[in-house]
Amino acid sequence: MDDRYLAGDIGGTKTRLALYSTKAGAYDPLETETFPSQDYS
Repeated sequence: MDDRYLAGDIGGTKTRLALYSTKAGAYDPLETETFPSQDYS
């Protein structure tokens, strides 16, 4: 089974998001993106 998880780290200067797949029991990153937090406040 191929489950997917969205993980995030929201800080004062940037926000990082990542989409992970759990294929074969390992967490493999599918996509990652970083956004400057001050641009969205």
